[in-house]
Amino acid sequence: QLLVVLRVGQPDAALQLGLEQFGSEVRFEATTGRYTLLLPDSNSLPRLASWLVENRYTLYELTPQRQSLEERFVRLMG
Repeated sequence: QLLVVLRVGQPDAALQLGLEQFGSEVRFEATTGRYTLLLPDSNSLPRLASWLVENRYTLYELTPQRQSLEERFVRLMG
């Protein structure tokens, strides 16, 4: 799995639902205006970027994050 951070110009409720089509654990951080989500693999990144642009979201950031073993363990254990 790949943790991704993204920021768009016009976030709305439809964005949250749309992101859930691509990955799991979709979260919005109000203080930074960024979403995080887990994608199945890096092959999903281009499809996600295309979907955002096609749905008229201004894409400012789409950053894959490497997870440490500790972060993966904590995420798995909940």
